[in-house]
Amino acid sequence: MSINTTDVLAVLKPSVKRIAWTFGIAVGLLVVININLILLQATSNTILAQSDVQDSIISQLQDWTSSPILNLAILVIFWVCVGLIAYSVIYAIYSLATEAQNEVVVEEEYVNRGETKKRLKGSAYALGIIAAMIILGLISLRILVPLWNSWFENFILGLRSTPITAILYLFASLLGLAINVYAFEVLINWSLYLE
Repeated sequence: MSINTTDVLAVLKPSVKRIAWTFGIAVGLLVVININLILLQATSNTILAQSDVQDSIISQLQDWTSSPILNLAILVIFWVCVGLIAYSVIYAIYSLATEAQNEVVVEEEYVNRGETKKRLKGSAYALGIIAAMIILGLISLRILVPLWNSWFENFILGLRSTPITAILYLFASLLGLAINVYAFEVLINWSLYLE
């Protein structure tokens, strides 16, 4: 397996669509992570910030969630999700075992399978990509995502008092998270390309 310049450009070269999707994913992640803070800031000077309105909303939510039918529906949905996850794991293990068995049959029964060095090169690339994804994931979860999340929180909290600084925080957090998402996308594309 040889990799040339066109292969590298095909994987690394960002298109406008890829950039838009990457920034869209970054915005979506930051909004989902900080939805409580966004709603708190959005409703801070409105009628929803008054304590009697909040108590009314809380009591209405408690009345609605005390329904036994709703509790049963939530329980059923939860166990359906657990079952789907368990089925997916079992199917993945079964698929992996079948693939390994087929590889053993090919190795034992067929001749002229190619050079061992060429076959192992693809496996080495795949192992390197998996290691890179694990390392990037650990660094992202422990250091980078909390940093960009704190910058996004600074944007939300500082938007009314210091809008220019807040916009810089927004730009930095979106750019950082978009680069991180793009790095994962490149690693996934490399793994798909090498198959």
